[in-house]
Amino acid sequence: MKENEADGDVTRSEALESVADSPETTRDTGFSTVAQHARGESNRGSTRRSVLKKSGVGAFALGTLTEKLGFSSFDAPTRIVATRSGLDSAPEVTKKVPRKWLEHQRAVRRVTDRLRAAWENAPFVGSVAYAPTDRMEGGVYYCQPEISVRPDATAAQVASLPESVANAGVEVPNELRVSDIAVRRMNGEFALADVDCYDEVTDSPFPGGLKIKTATSGFYQMGTAGFMVYDDTAEYLYTANHVLMDDCDCCVADSRAYADDDTDLGYVADGHKNHDWCVVERTDGGYGNTVQYEEDEIELHGWVTENGIDSLQGVTDAIRQQGVISGYQTGTLKGDFASFADFNCVSMLGNAVKLGFPDYAREGDSGGPYWWPNADGNWAITVHTGFEVGDGTYSGCGHSGKKGNPAYGYPVWRVFNNTNYAIS
Repeated sequence: MKENEADGDVTRSEALESVADSPETTRDTGFSTVAQHARGESNRGSTRRSVLKKSGVGAFALGTLTEKLGFSSFDAPTRIVATRSGLDSAPEVTKKVPRKWLEHQRAVRRVTDRLRAAWENAPFVGSVAYAPTDRMEGGVYYCQPEISVRPDATAAQVASLPESVANAGVEVPNELRVSDIAVRRMNGEFALADVDCYDEVTDSPFPGGLKIKTATSGFYQMGTAGFMVYDDTAEYLYTANHVLMDDCDCCVADSRAYADDDTDLGYVADGHKNHDWCVVERTDGGYGNTVQYEEDEIELHGWVTENGIDSLQGVTDAIRQQGVISGYQTGTLKGDFASFADFNCVSMLGNAVKLGFPDYAREGDSGGPYWWPNADGNWAITVHTGFEVGDGTYSGCGHSGKKGNPAYGYPVWRVFNNTNYAIS
């Protein structure tokens, strides 16, 4: 179920068993259903989750343990795993949060899925998600369901939307502590963001955050390198699939990535066209475990979990972004379980995170990393896919194009849960 992840500070195997990606691959929504990988995220081998299943790890061990230890009180604090790292998905950063907040967040995920089934087919609805409120307890914000209507939605259409979960025709869980439904008008239609203000190139190891492109001459697409990931056989460059692939393809033979100085960075070895991620494998040279930007660089140490993302919702300037057009920016997580679709091939149906900035994201930022910096390190959240198109365009550094806010991306915890890729 989507609403899972670790219920407190638990063992690695129990937590991994509980963070399964949901079956969004078969869900019909207002966006056309697109064929996706039948199982998991990747074309490669067995996933981390399947290996754990074969080893006999039980999905219900945690619930039994917590009851025996007496941690079932609704008002008691609990501890969540906020970040993980490595091929064993080891817990790294944990946070103490109110148990009633955690139970509410799980409930709001379930409610959001039910609202999506009821409303996302409406032609005037762009996305159903959940988003942070201004209600905070124990250092974390409660979230509420949110329906985003398209820019041209009429007043009558907006008035037809339910104001609360109770009158939305879906079950109201007892754990739900904020039952109002927020309605927002989108800033513009969805658009992908694949033109460079920062041209420094490092040959090997090649870091994230720099310009990448699909060819050395003639017409080419360009975007931003994400970050290094690895499995038990090789290192890869992780970025947005639509930056390197055209015509809704993924992992096509002879598809390659190049640095701005035409250095060959490798071929697209794996990915998912609908969730808009891919990995590039290099036969000569390597990738650096850093994200580089004009003023400095940072090293990544792992990734943020689903509960970790929820604990950061609404916290001003908690996250960072690097894109070759927009540069280095601070931002805020604005929601999760959102849908983003370009009506062609990218279709994150209820699985995207939503990110906001004081400024904008811009075309050319696609594939660039978002991360959470804290005292223990830097933790990957997603890479940039697209945004709601804003008014006007940007111009500078020899390029011009669309800009927009908020931005969207597919969270890496979902990818890592269903593949053998990792960051450490």
